[in-house]
Parts: sequence; structure tokens; C-alpha cells
Amino acid sequence: MAYGSALLSADVTESGVWYASASIEQRQFDTRHTRLVALRPLHWLLLLDRLESSIEHTYRQWLGFHEDIMASEDAVGLRLELPDGRELRACSAGANDLLLVRGVTEPVMQGWLSRDYGVFTERYAAAFEAVGTDVTMATLLAFGDSSPVAVTYPSSGGVDVVWTVDGCEEHFLFLRQESSAPLIEL
Repeated sequence: MAYGSALLSADVTESGVWYASASIEQRQFDTRHTRLVALRPLHWLLLLDRLESSIEHTYRQWLGFHEDIMASEDAVGLRLELPDGRELRACSAGANDLLLVRGVTEPVMQGWLSRDYGVFTERYAAAFEAVGTDVTMATLLAFGDSSPVAVTYPSSGGVDVVWTVDGCEEHFLFLRQESSAPLIEL
């Protein structure tokens, strides 16, 4: 998907959160895809996908990681071991399933990195998966000693994401507006 032409807004909130949002119609799939990416540097990254269609689809939100990052599943999502010893945790509210792969060729090629033509390096890739006609997936990657727990709540015209990491609760409200930039509240 080419998000450059679908970009709705990009800015920094008063609390220091960087965000960008985009929306695109995928006519061949009868799907409208709206994505928000929000980042609080050195704390968390939030990927919020809203997928709307008149027919049921299976949606996968793929994440590819650097080849030096080790990944494993934990009780609520992913545990990522960074080369410097820190851990990054990932969970997704709205996803029904998690697929973790490294260097597979079937059923499709996934979990590879290629910096040079014809040279492939294995790396971990993970997909959070959801099925439906109106799907919201909020995937959170956060630093912390414990796995984050995220939940989404429908909000009038948008979605409210609430998560807890190491006992601290954060709240993110995304209100989609049809003709202008989304309204972000923290």
C-alpha cells in the first residue's frame, strides 16, 4: 500500500508523542484501511489499524525485525530480545491469532531480509491476525519488564486504546474524521 499519497496528518502532541495517520481505499479488496502510527520515543510504539469492508476478510499485521533480534511468544504476545540486552514486548488488542516465523518459504516467503540481490538472511517476522468486516487492531511494542496488556474500546467515530506496562496505565484516543486530520488525545 502506498501511504505517501494517503497521508492525512503527522505531528507531535504536547506530551511528546509523534504520530502519523493515513487512509486508503483498496477497491480490489473492497476495504478501507486507516492506519495510525504513534511513538513515544524510548517508551512505546503503537500501530492502530482500522479495516472496514462489506465482506469478511482475514487481515494480518506483519512486523519484520532486525536479524539480531531474537523473538519468542509469551502469554499475551511477543518477547523481543534486543542485541544490547534490553527487552521489547508486543501485544495486540483486536487480533485473534499470532504467527511467528523465521526464514520460511511456504506457504509464502516470510521472515527474510535481503540487502543484496539474491542474498537472504533469516530474521523473525510476526503477524497479528484478525477476521471480520470491521476490524480494529491496536498493536503495542513497549519497553518494560512485563508484557503489556492492551484493550480497545469503540468510541464515537474512533477507537480508545488503553494499556498497562509494568503497572503504569496509558490511554490513547483516536477519533477518525472524514475530511481532515484525526483528533488525537493522550
